[in-house]
Amino acid sequence: MATPEPANSAGGVTNSSDSEDSDESMDTTSSGPLSSSEEEQEQEDSADTQDGEFPTLIEPNDMENTCCPQYTIRLDALRFEPGKNKKMRYLLNRWKRFVLDGCKPGDGEVHGQKVEGKAKGKAKGSKQPQAQPYDYVKELHATEYSFATTAGEQPAVKYEVSLVPAAATAERFDLYKRYQEAVHNDKPGENTISGFNRFLCKNPLGYIAWTAKLVAFSVLDILSGCVSSVYFVWDPDYAWASLGKLSALREAALAKEFHDAGMKDMAWLYMGYYIRTCQKMRYKGDYSPSQLLDPGTNKFYPLEEAVKVIDKRPQGYTPFDTDSGTLVTSAVDSTSTRSDKAPKERKAKIKTLATWPKPPPPSFLDPDNIPATYLRKLVVFLDGSLRLLDDVPFRNPVAVNKIIAELIAALGMDRLATIETLERGVFLAF
Repeated sequence: MATPEPANSAGGVTNSSDSEDSDESMDTTSSGPLSSSEEEQEQEDSADTQDGEFPTLIEPNDMENTCCPQYTIRLDALRFEPGKNKKMRYLLNRWKRFVLDGCKPGDGEVHGQKVEGKAKGKAKGSKQPQAQPYDYVKELHATEYSFATTAGEQPAVKYEVSLVPAAATAERFDLYKRYQEAVHNDKPGENTISGFNRFLCKNPLGYIAWTAKLVAFSVLDILSGCVSSVYFVWDPDYAWASLGKLSALREAALAKEFHDAGMKDMAWLYMGYYIRTCQKMRYKGDYSPSQLLDPGTNKFYPLEEAVKVIDKRPQGYTPFDTDSGTLVTSAVDSTSTRSDKAPKERKAKIKTLATWPKPPPPSFLDPDNIPATYLRKLVVFLDGSLRLLDDVPFRNPVAVNKIIAELIAALGMDRLATIETLERGVFLAF
């Protein structure tokens, strides 16, 4: 396997519900305000908020028991070259034709050439100009009104992009409702502006795209090392334009521009979860070079290396540093689509975990490995006095020990008082 990179080399988090064929919405619900602190960067890598509020420490992914393991995926924005991908160039060129010439696919001809047609072969003996390196950032900006008019263009559509504070305005909420109902099959009246505000608008920044009206917006977390895409909402009337894919290009470009402007640690676009067994989540691997996070070690591995392990064991958890050649292929076909429906937005509520997740979240211990001898040494403050936990007559000592072992797994074995550490003056009160 290739050498992994530690997760705290950049920030960002993820959880996504996207669509490959119609479009995708980068709902990577990551937490944390705009910050350059190393501590927050590390927290972004090791925790995710699946409901817009609650971190992984409360509701982690149980990779061992889930049917569809989810892996945080990040794109190296500094090495990303979409110009080498014909489909991505086509998306950019199609949007550029719409903005500059007002033509959508199937609208006929533009300047004598078919919109969907291919250029004819060159005449015999004619010389073609030498191809210039493809600058996708420049191509993206070429469709924006201020750039286009500065270059002498008169766009047919006034298209603008702005980076603004996130806020639950009536216009954005209206677009969010239409998107949720058309793309994610939410029922009319199911979404409220207070839920919209709680779910998406506590994040500090977003960008909005306008033509004659609001057509899309993306909610972003921006840290010193990454742009993390939280959620993307687009107008269903623009389904033909693949705005979600264009948004991913725009967000990668944003990370690159931040880096070029002086944010030297800025290098990554976090794109949400990668689910190998779900077609609508697997498309993210088309953006390269990308890396997947091993949730057991909190280290990143190149996507092409990690999927070798996933394909051998598409269910459950296997560390990415396992030699894929030694694994036996599972009966589950990793190329099949388990469901065409992307995960639905979940309502915010704290859930009780029936079992401790496997592997434990990064920095957590496995409660099954907490020695019983350690539990017997714990000291608790009960009824006004210090007592050994082992001497307390609980009705169900097995259940109590299980709960305390999970507490120790979360806090660490050096945070609770034992009979041997009373001189520290620290004790746990029940």
